[in-house]
Amino acid sequence: MSESDLDDFDDCVLCGAPGGEVVWESALCRVVMVDDADYPGYCRIILHRHLREMTDLPEKERTQLMNVVFAVERAVRCLYQPDKINLASLGNMTPHVHWHLIPRWRDDRH
Repeated sequence: MSESDLDDFDDCVLCGAPGGEVVWESALCRVVMVDDADYPGYCRIILHRHLREMTDLPEKERTQLMNVVFAVERAVRCLYQPDKINLASLGNMTPHVHWHLIPRWRDDRH
């Protein structure tokens, strides 16, 4: 872990709390449902340990994490039948590796 990772670790909301209702987890990550009435099915896939960037992960773990992202996308598409799925890994507000998976509909509020 780099020095900048250590600086972020103490204040990281994703290290100190689940980040939503945990619906699945492995040794690598957890999948949480985000409580947002405007976007049913909105999930986050959150790495358990504190790292800032996907490239900080070994290649095998990057692949495993993306396999989880894709599996969650398939499940959300099947369960909610959205018009589109938005995937994002931002981290400017929370510099901890995580993915947002947001189902979208033509008539949603955005």
